[in-house]
Parts: sequence; structure tokens; C-alpha cells
Amino acid sequence: MEMQGSMLSVKVACIEHHDTIWRSQPLVGKSYVGNLLLASAILVSGESYMRVKSMFDVFGLEVFGQGTYYDLQKRWLFPAIRQHWEMEKEMVMRTLQTQTKSLTLLGNGQCDSPGFSAKYGAYTIADEESKKIVDFELVQLGEPGVHT
Repeated sequence: MEMQGSMLSVKVACIEHHDTIWRSQPLVGKSYVGNLLLASAILVSGESYMRVKSMFDVFGLEVFGQGTYYDLQKRWLFPAIRQHWEMEKEMVMRTLQTQTKSLTLLGNGQCDSPGFSAKYGAYTIADEESKKIVDFELVQLGEPGVHT
């Protein structure tokens, strides 16, 4: 029996010496689906990996390591989120371009809370009527041309 994150594999041998390995999760590429879904749930919940791991530890459940979590984000989750955002952005832009009435865009810039040293800033533009985000940009503060 072996655990890889939340995936259990069991090597089984019959009396006629036929060996097989049963896995509790299918593979996608080199990642087990349950591990990928768990990493996705952690990311979209806004919770930290360490807090989720602590909860798993309390219940005696297996979970992948923090390095695997960041690898799954980089390899699968961030590209999927980016692809979805690009499709949504294109659809919003097409919709706005076909509108015949005036367009009112709202903008907002946000950095860390007061008292903290902000490293990144988020700038968002939204359409007032549809409440859809038209575009956003994350910038590293301190880059040339970026001012708070």
C-alpha cells in the first residue's frame, strides 16, 4: 500500500502470480485527479495550504506536500484560470463593442492595507452597467513607471 497525496495505490497479487496495481484516482498527465481537485479547492477557497494541511492532520488524512501544491498551481491551475479569464474577457469585449449606448467604465487600484509594505498593486476596470470586469492588471510596485 502506498499514498501519493490523497491517492492510495494497492499492489494486488492473485494466487496464480498475476500482479496488478489498483489506484483510487485516475491520472491526468502525471498528476492524480483527486490531488488536482484538492489543490484547486484550496486555491479557490482562499485558504492557505498550511491551514488545510493542519486540518487534514487533525483528521488523520493524507495530503500532498506544500511543494506539490505549488507545482500543481503552476502546472495546471494557473494556466486553466488564465485560459478561462482570457475567454471571459474576449466575450465581455465583444459584448461591449456591439452596444449602441454610452459606455461607463469604473476603475480601481488597490495595494496592501495601510501599515504594510505593498509589493504588488491590482488595477481593475469594470463596466458599470453589466458589472463585468473588462480588464485588470497586477503590477509590482517599485517598477519603473509604477507609482502608488
